[in-house]
Amino acid sequence: MTADQPAHADMVNAARRLRYDLPAHRGQQVTLEMLEWADSVLAMDAAVLTTLRAIWSPSARATTCSATSRC
Repeated sequence: MTADQPAHADMVNAARRLRYDLPAHRGQQVTLEMLEWADSVLAMDAAVLTTLRAIWSPSARATTCSATSRC
């Protein structure tokens, strides 16, 4: 996703199934501070999840889930 672009329609639909509302979402570069602040972090595919795990500190309190797994 490019910064300041809306989420792809398929991702909006996947998030909706998990009861997340993304129509107003705009892309931005994820920072460690964002991950540490978050209660939940959704990764829309395995590549994104790998990237998030690479920058996410083990002490963060967030829960990571992919759109295809149950949280």
